[in-house]
Order: sequence, then C-alpha cells, then structure tokens
Amino acid sequence: MNNYQQLHSELINKLAATRRKELLQNLLVGVMNTASTSLLTMLLLAGIESFAHGDTTFRTILACVWLAITAGAFLFFSGESLAQVVSLKQVPSIDTMALRVGNVYSDLRDTLCNALQLAPLADANSAYGVSSSLALATFETVASRARTKDFDVVISRKELKRSMVFFLSSLAITAGILGFVTPVNSALNRIVHYNESFLPLAPFTLSIEPKTSAKLRGEKVRISVRATGIAPETVTLLVKEEQQENYDSYTLRQDSMGVYHYEIPTIKRSIEFYAESPWVGGAVTTEHGTVTVTDRPIIRSLSGRVTSPAYSRLAARELNEQSADVTALRGSQVELQVLANKDITSAEIYIVQQKNSFASASDTTVQQDKQTADTTKITLKTEGRKAAGSFSVRASGEYYIVMQDQNKQQNAEPIHYKIVALTDGAPTIALLEPTADAQVSEQAQLPMKIAITDDYGFSHLKLYYKLSESRYAAPSKNFTAINIPISQSEIAQEIPYLWNLNAINISPGDRYEFYCEITDNDQITGPKSAK
Repeated sequence: MNNYQQLHSELINKLAATRRKELLQNLLVGVMNTASTSLLTMLLLAGIESFAHGDTTFRTILACVWLAITAGAFLFFSGESLAQVVSLKQVPSIDTMALRVGNVYSDLRDTLCNALQLAPLADANSAYGVSSSLALATFETVASRARTKDFDVVISRKELKRSMVFFLSSLAITAGILGFVTPVNSALNRIVHYNESFLPLAPFTLSIEPKTSAKLRGEKVRISVRATGIAPETVTLLVKEEQQENYDSYTLRQDSMGVYHYEIPTIKRSIEFYAESPWVGGAVTTEHGTVTVTDRPIIRSLSGRVTSPAYSRLAARELNEQSADVTALRGSQVELQVLANKDITSAEIYIVQQKNSFASASDTTVQQDKQTADTTKITLKTEGRKAAGSFSVRASGEYYIVMQDQNKQQNAEPIHYKIVALTDGAPTIALLEPTADAQVSEQAQLPMKIAITDDYGFSHLKLYYKLSESRYAAPSKNFTAINIPISQSEIAQEIPYLWNLNAINISPGDRYEFYCEITDNDQITGPKSAK
C-alpha cells in the first residue's frame, strides 16, 4: 500500500470513530433523559396513589401510565440515536464529518474534505482532467496537518452534562423522597405490585355450604354461611340459575346459632352461588358453591299385550298407561314395554301375589294383606330410555315397575296396577235323555242326549259302563269307556248319541250301569272333569 493510501485510510477511520462516539453519546443522553422522565413520573404517580389508596384496577392503570410514559420518552429521546447505532437510519457521511472538523480548525477549513475527495484521483492519471501529482501533493500536505488534530472536538459535551445533571438530580430527589417519605414509598410499592391487595385484613372470614351438591328436582335446598371471627351483621348471598347471566342477591342475617341461612323450598334448576360481605373498599367472599339438579326417572309411556293361553282361543288384549290393569286367565303372558324420561340402568317388575288367591271373573279388587302376600321381582332388559320384559299371570295381586338411573335414583311412588287372575272353572254335564232307568228293545239301541258346558272348550266326552247283573256272565268290577264325538271349541253343546249295545254283546235280562264324563281343555292347571 502507498503512503498516501495509508494516510487516506487513517483519516477515514479517525472520522468514522468520531462519528460513532457522537452517536453513542447521543444515545446515552437519550437514555438519561428517559430515566429522568421515568423517575419523576414514578414520583408523581406514587404521590397520587399515596392519597388515593386505589384498588387493584386503579393501581393497574397507574402502572400502565408509568410504563407508557417511560416507553414514549425512550422513543422521543433515544429512538433516532438507537436507529442510527443499529444502522436502521442513515448516519452523517464522512464528508460531513470532515467539513465539521475543518470548521473547528482554521488551518484546515474545507481543505480536509477536498483532500479526501482528491485522494482517489491520484492513480487515475488525467482521466478526470486533474494532474495526479498535483492531487497527491495537495492530499499529503492537508493530511500531514490533519493527522495530528483531535477530531473529537466536534462532539458537544454540553447536552451530555445537562442530561447527566438532570438525571442525577432526579435520582437524588427520588431517593430522598422514597427514603424519608414513607407514604410515598408504600404507594410506589403498591403500584409495583399492582395486582395484589393491600387492604387491611378483615376481622372475619366466611365459608359456605354446600360446596357441591346434587339434588332431585323439587327437593328443598338449604344454603348456610358461617363467619369466623367478628361476624358482620349481614352477608349478601348471590345466586344464579343455570343459563342465567346475572346473580340475584339476598341479604341474610344471623340466626340464634350465628349462622346465615337461605332456603329454596323447591329447586327447579341447577344453581351457582357465593356469599360476600363488604370490607374497606372491597369484600370478603366465600368460595363458589354449586347445586346440580337432576330428575328422577319417570315412566313417559307404558304399552304391552296380554296373551291368553292358546287353548282358550281368546284374542290378545293391548295395554297402555291409562289401562294397564291385567284381568286374564291364569297362565296368560303379559308383555310390557316402558319408555322413561331419561337413560336408565335397570328396571324391574315387582309382582305382589296374594297367597291362596283364586279370583274369579267377578273379582274386582285385590286384598292388600302384606302378611299373606308374596313378592316376585322380574328384571327387564334396558337400552337407553327403554325397558322391556314379560311375566306370567299366576295369581291375583298387583304389579309395579321400579327404574333406576345412572345416579342410582329411582322413580318415586310407582303406580300399582291390579292383577286379577281368572280361573278356568270345571265343566258341567247333564243327561237329558234318558232321564231315568231305561229298557232297550230287541234292536238294543239307547238314544241319549247329553248337555255339556265349559268356559273355554272341551278335551273329550266319554260314556262309562259296566255289567252289574246278568244270567249269563259275572258282573264287571270296572267301568269301560266309549268316546263320544264332540266339538272341542264350542263351550255349550247338546250332544245326541245313539248307544248301540249290540257292540257290547248285550243279552236279554242283562243290567248295565253307565254314566257320562266330560273333561275340559285346561292346559295350565290341568284338565278338570264332571260326570
């Protein structure tokens, strides 16, 4: 590197260093001015708080004002300098710095700036119409005078001194006031901890019951508030129902036991609540309590069918919640379907049967004698809100349905429905012809007419006979049966029958005993007969 090039670089670096020192000094001045503004603002806001004794909201506003003024002061006093230091904003050029230095020294003036501009032309020969030797000579002459000069003289120290005095004065005033004026010091502490409460402790605390509770819709709810310490004369209970936006307030007074009570005779919706009592610009409050209201399971609809035994040939009968009493033949099957108001986890049919109960079709009531009653439980199949099952009619009595939900709550006071178990009576039979002892002719045929009746039909009709007296044979010990054709479905019939005694080899003078026996078709308790 040539000598003039080294001198040129040296002057450029020296001017750049002076420029950087000036920028850093300007930034320092701005920071001190910002700090002074922040300290004085802090004192002013602390003085306001020392008189106001504001709540957390008020102190939050003061803290925000303090931060906003401090941030604004920093942008105002230091924003431009900081932008130049970090190269976000253009800084003064080297030529500008050279002119400022030249203005300080009378033997330089604007020659320093001109020399710096001529130096690059020394190697350019005459391309710019300037003699390179003349340019080099001029540069070396100016550079030799400038290299011994102190370029930092262009940096003014007045603003730095003024800002430092302002800052030190603000710091001293702040330290003095905070050190000797306790209320202001306390106020500043409250502003710094703006979200904390600095109220004096209340001489009492409040607690509330229940914290959490589950109640059935329509039940009574009792809320109790207790005070520990010097209890206030009244407390305010705030209650809101589910989906209600604002709380309803109730003023409560102590009872003889020192407890504040509030009762809801019949709760309808879930509620949230808490209690409070005023104290020095605020309030002493309890924790929040909740009461969750649930419904008991209830039967929304009941349907079913009563199917009589097949032998009775009776049509099935439908059941519903308005007509769910069962009057049916013993052995009938009762199918039930239940729809509840909510999901259920279990359901049972309880059947209370009367011992020795043989109700007839004319029975209209069932005696409720617990000492002579048997209870049978039948579990229903459940799915969501539905339950289904069946039972068989065995005896008169009553039935009711018990359901249980996920909270193990059962339907209250289930409706009891009657069961009247009808019995299939014994059949009746009458011999219409002959009406007395009869003699047969030589044809040995006896015309007969038999009347039979039953509730639901017949199984068979038989004619029983035995030889009781004869000149040709010994009397029979046992009766012999002959089937007489009948209609099994008709419940009242007159059966004509011609008994051909030739088939049994009757002889003159033989004497026979006979009778007819009818059997019904009861497949539940067993066939019954009459003769």
